[in-house]
Amino acid sequence: MKTNILLAAFTLLLIVPNFLDWDINDRETYNHKERYFPALQAVTNMNSLELYIDQEAAKRGIRPADPEYPLLVSYTISCKFFHGFSHWTLAQNWIAAMGQKITGIGLACKVQPEAIMKDNSAGCSQQVLVMMEILKRKQINYRKVGFPHHYTLLAESAGKWYYFDPDMEPAMSLSQRAYSSWEGKAGNLKPFYAKKATLSEIDFHFGSNTQMATLGPINEIPAQNLRFFQNSTALLSKILFLFPLLMLYHRTRFFPAIEKPSLEARNFKLIPA
Repeated sequence: MKTNILLAAFTLLLIVPNFLDWDINDRETYNHKERYFPALQAVTNMNSLELYIDQEAAKRGIRPADPEYPLLVSYTISCKFFHGFSHWTLAQNWIAAMGQKITGIGLACKVQPEAIMKDNSAGCSQQVLVMMEILKRKQINYRKVGFPHHYTLLAESAGKWYYFDPDMEPAMSLSQRAYSSWEGKAGNLKPFYAKKATLSEIDFHFGSNTQMATLGPINEIPAQNLRFFQNSTALLSKILFLFPLLMLYHRTRFFPAIEKPSLEARNFKLIPA
């Protein structure tokens, strides 16, 4: 009997989080300093984002082959999101959400561009993932650019690689964004962030002035292991309660409770000695 009660309680424990649309991990709020257009909250998927960018590009006479196109993509993404990581809620994936809450590792930080688009905040890597998806659709080569605590990217146009950071929004001209202009050195990029962050914040994100950027493979799909983990645990979160439930069903179906013998008075036949 006690085992059945425990199985029922465990089933309930595993199913309840699926009805709680709570983000239990820390979220940042808009600081009213960075670029952010609330009107773009209506753009909630990659197709609508691509359409919006193409419409804006057509108004300006910009083609995907032009270096101004990835610049427009970066600008639009910086307007769509304010800084703050987008997480899976308990209802969406409680295993990943609880995993991040317990370990402090970013297990619940979304890495699927389509899922990131559902929110209005995104971390540096998440904004880059969305930009990479647009560039991939336009057959524009890209590669990630990594610093100690920051994530940006390069996009290729007309045989040159250009630097983009939709999250921290550096004040750079197109010529200054060319890789040949800053040569992968953090110290050459820092002055362009002077109006966006304090010196200590810039040093934290980019490291020392001699820090060299880490460049990823061309057209790599980042965070594949985390993407697999999140996709797997999202499914597991929805079905895990079935295991104790089936065990409970098995016990009650095939091992019914054994009735205790009745203590009511019965007629006994006396046998002479």
